[in-house]
Amino acid sequence: MRTLLRNARIVLPEQSLESGSLHIEDGQIARVIEGDSAESFNADSIIELDGATLFPGFIDIHIHGAVGVDVNSATVSDLRRVSKWLAGKGVTAWLPTLVPAADEECERAIAAISELMSQQALEYGLQSGFASPESPTKVGTLNTGARVLGVHYEGPFVNSEQCGALHQEHFRTFKTSADLDWLPTIEHQNAVHLTTVAPEIEGGIELIRELRGRGWIVSIGHTR
Repeated sequence: MRTLLRNARIVLPEQSLESGSLHIEDGQIARVIEGDSAESFNADSIIELDGATLFPGFIDIHIHGAVGVDVNSATVSDLRRVSKWLAGKGVTAWLPTLVPAADEECERAIAAISELMSQQALEYGLQSGFASPESPTKVGTLNTGARVLGVHYEGPFVNSEQCGALHQEHFRTFKTSADLDWLPTIEHQNAVHLTTVAPEIEGGIELIRELRGRGWIVSIGHTR
């Protein structure tokens, strides 16, 4: 299946084309065509953009919820509702962001995120025509919404003196690697795990080393 998005201003990593077209083949970008040379291009479907700007979808890595949904307490259907809303705003993928909470709440939230990731991986495979589900981290907008890539923990390893609206009773410090074992993680291959850490807390530097060793992405900050 070949689709041509024709006559657009195209934003690329290093430049912007004032006039061009985008050739999509089997669900993937095959080539960018500059100018009007796409006029003779043979495609199964042509979408005329009439000079509209075409740019890569946004990836939202810090969002606690939307449309009345709080990620910490969200069900799978709640997360789907957020995904659908985000897709309508140009977001193709996102990281549900959790605030520090009781262990049971974190476990329920991760279970809901994991379940939606499993469903979306299967749906994406079926919609794109692939025989097997794609990697959970493949970015793409589904008919059901923006893809969930993993989770962002805003804490609990943050500074109690600059905590903003976060609940201090759920903050933690780090002494040994066992202090991370309670933290629920997503079992999907290549799922993104991002956490915000205040390096000045007790054990902060050692914590960052341990997280990086486990494959986590660490965002450095005092929180607020």
